[in-house]
Amino acid sequence: DVVSTIVALDSHHFVSGSHDNNIKYWNDSSRTCVRTLFGHTGSIKTLAAVSDKEIVSGSDDKMIRLWDVSTGKCLREFGSKTSLVFSVTYICEGFFLSCGGSNIKLYHIPSGTCVKSYETPRISLAVVRLDDERFVTGSDQMLHLWKF
Repeated sequence: DVVSTIVALDSHHFVSGSHDNNIKYWNDSSRTCVRTLFGHTGSIKTLAAVSDKEIVSGSDDKMIRLWDVSTGKCLREFGSKTSLVFSVTYICEGFFLSCGGSNIKLYHIPSGTCVKSYETPRISLAVVRLDDERFVTGSDQMLHLWKF
């Protein structure tokens, strides 16, 4: 399995996403895979920690999923299976950003809805929160600074 993304949950646990469409929840202390999360039908492109027990994943299947890593259950799906997902990042309590293609979307986790959408002139490959008011997206040879 080719690992495509990794994110730490706490000082002893992390998750990895692979091209085999699966996410693995690891215990660093015992050096073992605690659980494998199944559900995506495309390669895992991106992961973001929401808490020490929840993550958001984005895949080539054009879906974003919220997972409880302690149970392995998918708690919610986001997206419409029509938009690419290259990057997800946790913003603050209850919200995350996703980017892919020419769309950047701000999702409200509890309701599962997209509360704001941004159009970008180029394909956005990565997104990161700067502070409470701004975020940055990266594309081919270009960075864009945005306000929430």
